[in-house]
Amino acid sequence: MFRVFMEDYHNWPTWDEWPAERQTPKRAQTWLLSLPAAEREAYEKRMQFFMYVQWIAYSQWTALKAYATEKQVYLLGDIPFGVNRYSSDVWGNRAIFDLDWSGGCPPEKVFKVDPFTEKWGQNWGIPLYKWDVMRERNFDWWRIRVGNIHKVFHLFRIDHVLGFFRIYTFPWQPRENARFLPLTEQEAAKLTGGRLPHFQPYPDDTPEHCAFNRQQGEELLRMVMEAAGDTAVVAEDLGVVPPYVPEALASLNIPGYKIPHFLRGRDGWFEDGQNYPPLSLATPATHDHDPIAKMWRDLWARGDDGARWDLRCWMKFCGHEGREPPREFDGFVHEMILRGVLRSRSWLAIFMITDVFGTEDRFNVPGAVSEGNWSYRLDKTVKQLDKDPVLRAKTEQFAKLIQATGRLP
Repeated sequence: MFRVFMEDYHNWPTWDEWPAERQTPKRAQTWLLSLPAAEREAYEKRMQFFMYVQWIAYSQWTALKAYATEKQVYLLGDIPFGVNRYSSDVWGNRAIFDLDWSGGCPPEKVFKVDPFTEKWGQNWGIPLYKWDVMRERNFDWWRIRVGNIHKVFHLFRIDHVLGFFRIYTFPWQPRENARFLPLTEQEAAKLTGGRLPHFQPYPDDTPEHCAFNRQQGEELLRMVMEAAGDTAVVAEDLGVVPPYVPEALASLNIPGYKIPHFLRGRDGWFEDGQNYPPLSLATPATHDHDPIAKMWRDLWARGDDGARWDLRCWMKFCGHEGREPPREFDGFVHEMILRGVLRSRSWLAIFMITDVFGTEDRFNVPGAVSEGNWSYRLDKTVKQLDKDPVLRAKTEQFAKLIQATGRLP
């Protein structure tokens, strides 16, 4: 029904701008029943079409999972912590969402992509969950959501698992970011009735608040794991991570992320991959970072002491301490970094397709609004990749590395 109503509104999902009789499922049902028979049947036919498309999609996914299982290929999917304000989930389940706040991330110094992100943080526009209401309903919406992921994947990654513990919130929607960018906190508070961006349910400012946040996160993740059945759960735990989060994940047997250049000892060197906890996922980069080829070339282009140190850290992490870092991202460097991550103690080691191929294409820049974000696609079909001698050689090299490092299933 939601998808059909989108068609009536220029394929746009902003349900709060739709005619009043369509802004909730209950009103919409009443409105549909009031239509002349022919018009009502036309809507019902379109709804059946979208039901059919969704059924076909799930049939294909479940068949793919069964085939992959037979071939010992394991599919890792993704389930984001939040959902779009303008989604069928929110439109159809208004009682479990708090639309007065918008979830996101606090300001951080790593991703200096635009002034708003640096000053205020990332405002994603996702509504908050009313956990008290969900708890009364035995988290039915989340259980259904996880159950559908379970049907098509062997493992799934929870994007921004930190949100289960506490979420950074904004009292305005992303469309108002430009309005708030130049304001001071005092000026912003005047426009929002005294409300400013902050963590909910609590900031990690007292032991009591930390204990509450941890307890909430553990309760919710137990529910997710219960709904997941035999589908393994992985936590994307990057960002501003309070100490209790990795402790909670370890207690629940949920692996978190290990990215070499984010993990440094007191001496500044990358933490040795052999010291990673087995219950973890190692990767040289995620969709929010530059692929390793671009990272290496950019470090050389910077040429400052910090960049030179990072190059030396990569050499040591990959077992080549004392060797001068090659200036070019050549076959040696490519294989070295892949092997360095694969030989870590982490249970899982994963790579972006761009890192397997050694290309520089980036998927996403956090906090930035750009046509380039999430637009990258492989420029060849699988059959064409098989016929490309360079890329085929790189995938064959990758397969040999998997075997050499003992990472076959």
